[in-house]
Amino acid sequence: MRSMRGSPFASWTGSDIPAVWALIIIKFVFFAVQSLFPGVDVFSLLAWMISPAWLTHVEPWQCVTYSFVHGGFLDLLFDLLVLIFFGSVLERAWGSLRFVGFYFMCGIVSGLVVLGLTFLGLPPGMFISQTATFVGLGVAYGAMNPYAQVYLFFVLPIQARWLGLASAVLELLLKNGAYGGPLSALISISVCCLFAWTFTRGISWRPRGGGGGPSLRERFERWRQRQRMRAWQRKVSKIDKPEDLFK
Repeated sequence: MRSMRGSPFASWTGSDIPAVWALIIIKFVFFAVQSLFPGVDVFSLLAWMISPAWLTHVEPWQCVTYSFVHGGFLDLLFDLLVLIFFGSVLERAWGSLRFVGFYFMCGIVSGLVVLGLTFLGLPPGMFISQTATFVGLGVAYGAMNPYAQVYLFFVLPIQARWLGLASAVLELLLKNGAYGGPLSALISISVCCLFAWTFTRGISWRPRGGGGGPSLRERFERWRQRQRMRAWQRKVSKIDKPEDLFK
């Protein structure tokens, strides 16, 4: 996947994750504006007020700019850690353009779900910082590196495949108000998880015979190969002596 390593920004930063650093810089700039100019109503202008009124006011930029609005320094710090930890891995694997598209689409998809639910009588929501995007990044990281060991909160060792579930649970417990309530949060977060997993695993929705898509048999064989590889990895991780590998 092509990246932006040859771009002027990548040359200036000397980094292979220019999109992550660009997002970090933009977040710092917006936070500085919030802090230095408290009279500027950043929330009304840039936060995503998700309700039917949003459609009539025609403020389409809010579905993107909300991720640059933060409730405080700790909120900003958490976003930066998530970007560095998850985002750097995803950008290196996908390239900058695909990563940026995924980053914003996680929030847009989840927000549109909340918007649809408001027409069914559920309360409106308001997205700021990395609402929904946090879940998408966690699910994508876990789907890409399911058996990599990471330390949750720098203390608890878990396999990466559980990060998606952990991020979804944290989002549901701590930020359900941003979605308008627990029910809207549960539905929207579930859709975000499905979107992130599908985006990462690259499932083809083309029907059989449509050309180019793997058949059900091919998918089953690939699944069996992955299962055998994972069983081998688990066996290798438990051996004490080399000769035990072939017992």
